[in-house]
Amino acid sequence: MFTLRVDLVCILIVLFGASPILLAQQKVGIHVKPPGVIIDKSPDPKRIFIGSPSIAILPNGAYVASHDFFGPGTTFDTCAVFRSEDRGKTWDKTAVLKGMFWPLLFVCKGKLYAISSTGRWSSLVVRRSDDGGRTWTESPGMRTAA
Repeated sequence: MFTLRVDLVCILIVLFGASPILLAQQKVGIHVKPPGVIIDKSPDPKRIFIGSPSIAILPNGAYVASHDFFGPGTTFDTCAVFRSEDRGKTWDKTAVLKGMFWPLLFVCKGKLYAISSTGRWSSLVVRRSDDGGRTWTESPGMRTAA
């Protein structure tokens, strides 16, 4: 029963962008090293939070990940993009994109795309990267009523 409860909580927390390891440590006193590597850290953890994680695997096998920044120290319209050439062992920041919030990365016909709102409760935008996340189009986007 303990395993089922922790697994279910971990799945829910991963879906919402929090750390299941930290929750497990707090709930049951387990002390374990988190798996994987830390890709990014907040410049001001009390006012700028990291959320909306997304990841895509490019046709050449490279990983591209993104997240946005939210909280009282943000404008709710910025995301960061990272790239890994070694299956996630190391990561490089490739871009910081303004006018993107809640980004979702996906690959279509070999090209990398990000779809998001332009800000908090805002219009929809789609941007494309032809070089695996290093540079991105400036798109007028597919706009919907906000």
